[in-house]
Amino acid sequence: MIENNWPSYHITAWKNWINDPNGLVYYQGKYHVFYQHHPYEHKWGPMHWGHVISDDLYHWEHLPIALYPDENGTCFSGSAIVDHDNVSGLGKDGIAPLLLFYTADLNGESESQCIAYTLDGINFEKYEGNPILEHSEYRDFRDPKVFYYEPDNAWKMIISVFDHIEIFESTNLLDWNLINTFSTESVINGVWECPDLFPLQFNDETYWVLILSVGPKPGEGSTRTQYFIGDFDGKNFTLLESSNSIRFIDSGLDNYAITSFSETEERIMITWAQNGYYAPATPKYGYCGQLSAPRLPFLFEDISGNLSLGFRPVDLPETINSSELKTHSSEGKMYAELSNKPLLIEFGLDSDANFELELYNDSGETLSFSKEGTELILDRSKALGNIDHEAFQEDFFKIHKAEQKLNEPSNYFIFLDSHLLEIYAENGTNVFTSTIYPKSPLDKAKISESTKAKFIELDTFKPAISVENLAKMNLKEDE
Repeated sequence: MIENNWPSYHITAWKNWINDPNGLVYYQGKYHVFYQHHPYEHKWGPMHWGHVISDDLYHWEHLPIALYPDENGTCFSGSAIVDHDNVSGLGKDGIAPLLLFYTADLNGESESQCIAYTLDGINFEKYEGNPILEHSEYRDFRDPKVFYYEPDNAWKMIISVFDHIEIFESTNLLDWNLINTFSTESVINGVWECPDLFPLQFNDETYWVLILSVGPKPGEGSTRTQYFIGDFDGKNFTLLESSNSIRFIDSGLDNYAITSFSETEERIMITWAQNGYYAPATPKYGYCGQLSAPRLPFLFEDISGNLSLGFRPVDLPETINSSELKTHSSEGKMYAELSNKPLLIEFGLDSDANFELELYNDSGETLSFSKEGTELILDRSKALGNIDHEAFQEDFFKIHKAEQKLNEPSNYFIFLDSHLLEIYAENGTNVFTSTIYPKSPLDKAKISESTKAKFIELDTFKPAISVENLAKMNLKEDE
């Protein structure tokens, strides 16, 4: 963990609150990530869209806030597309516009869909015809995900509507028609949010993956993100029989509202790596929450023969300097001394092998990750001394378990950057995303010697924000 407690290679707000990643897109030679943002406090509030850009998905630069609340409401989650053919008519001088689709929430009483657009990726103008979609029946009508479906030569939009998905179609990105709905009972209790729908290949066949985040009320369980595998024909999403069950994308509890980039060759995804239930109670270091490192989703057949979803991290760029730590062994354990830098841990494991990893300090604080038989166990119960929240009275929020997914040798990749821990176990078929809040840095590590693990430290990095862009944040009394 770094001295000032800010992550180096994970997106935070330039100050205060961040939640859902929004509008992930590659535009004019840059990766753009927008995010739900409350710039005034260390908690959720009137939503803006924060904005960062990168050349490599790990070194980020803050740009001015992209969207502010207006007469239609605050700016909830959404997506971004590039209108290459200018079917919207919002382009100019041959420049393809970048369109942001977002939900306007009006005083928590109604929600509608709106558009903002830009020709330079920095300065945004809201469409004069907003809102483009309203709902006469449901108050929870949000988080539009827009994508082009080539077989129909049309754009599709999926929106979460309380307890189902509504599918819309358009040829000009401005006028939308409802063409179908999707619902299933295989969802935990809560309001449906932040859907995504995209194709993935497995064994030369195309499947479609539906991502769905579900938000229970505070105190009624944890927010979780589920996935479903099926087929999409432009109008109907049909589940595979084996996928009509509750399956989570992550065995940790700090993974919500994951969404994918548009305009990239590979399917790249980023998630909100925090839990909204206890996020406001996190230490006040100037920021609240972070997004995950970029991930690549893939399909695989698990140990039971079920088609399942896994994730691999996007490779770190060579521009990040790293150094492998020296280790010593004693009584079947490998030991390493850690500094406050971001840390990678890499090792391979046979399918029938066990191991135990511990990160700890002299104060008795410990984080452990282990495999016992066919069970993977992440225990952060002794690494939460610097956060006080009722959630951590329950083991459910402190100890996370998952069953083995593969019956073959596999690799483990663990990434610790300040308070965020990302574990890609069994080649990424088992993922744990979890935050930790020890009172003192965990500056020692030990692991089963049989793993032959590598401990690699990375140089720290402070995301850039220019004086000019800081001045353009234009914070105002817009609540």
